[in-house]
Amino acid sequence: MGWDGTMCWDRPKTDRVRQIIREAFEPHTIVDMSLRNFNTEAYLAVRPKDKDFVVGYVVLMQHRNHEFMTKDMDEGVLPYYFGCPDKILRLLSPPETIFADCPAAVEYAKQWRARCAERNRHLSEARKAKRTLKGWYATTKADVVYYDEHALV
Repeated sequence: MGWDGTMCWDRPKTDRVRQIIREAFEPHTIVDMSLRNFNTEAYLAVRPKDKDFVVGYVVLMQHRNHEFMTKDMDEGVLPYYFGCPDKILRLLSPPETIFADCPAAVEYAKQWRARCAERNRHLSEARKAKRTLKGWYATTKADVVYYDEHALV
C-alpha cells in the first residue's frame, strides 16, 4: 500500500493524469473517473477483470522532484478521503457482493459510502444556501459551512 511513481518533469495536465491512472489500473476497466482538489485526488468506479461488480477507489496523487506519484485504495480499507461524487457512488455494486469473504471490509465500504454521501449533501445544501444569501461570504471548515461567522450544519 505504498506509492507508485513515474518520471514527469512538469506537473501533468488533466488528460495526462487520466492516462496515467488508466495505465495503472490495466487490465481492469475504469467505468467512470472524477478528479478533485486540483488533481490531487481521483475517485474511480472500477470493474475488475473477469468480475461482474464495480468497486470504488480513491487515488491520491503528488508531483514532487520530477516524479508523479499515485497511491490507490479501495473502499474496503475505509480511506479517509470522502470527496467521491454521487455519480460514482451510484455506479458501485453492493459491498456484500464485492467483499463477501471479509465482513470488516463490507462494514468499511458502507461507512465510506455513507460519509461520502453525507459530505455531498452538506455541500449541496451549502451551495443552495449560498445562492439564497447573495453577497455573503461562505467558507467551509471540517464539513461545517460558515456564513459570516454563523454555522450551518
